[in-house]
Amino acid sequence: MAKNKKHADALPKSFQTIEEFVEFWDTHSTADYPEAFREIQEPVHLRERRYYRVALSARVGKKLAKQAAAKGVTLDKLVNQMLAEELRRAH
Repeated sequence: MAKNKKHADALPKSFQTIEEFVEFWDTHSTADYPEAFREIQEPVHLRERRYYRVALSARVGKKLAKQAAAKGVTLDKLVNQMLAEELRRAH
C-alpha cells in the first residue's frame, strides 16, 4: 500500500456476519487502521495448556476423527472430554 494513500477501503462501522468480518480482516491489515484500535489496561488471563504427543493406531484415530466431526468439535476437544470423563469415573 502506498504511504500517501490512507486506506484502500473504509473500515465498516459493523459487520452483518462473522463471515463478513473474517473476509474483511483476511484481506486487510490491522496496521492500516490504527484509529480502530485502542490500548486497554485489563489483565489477560490465559489458561495454562500443555501439549502431549500420543501415538494412536490409524483405526482409533479415524474413529475419533469421525466422532469429532459428527459432534461438531475438534479432535483435541473430543479427546480431552473423553479423557476427563474417564478420569472422573476412575476416581
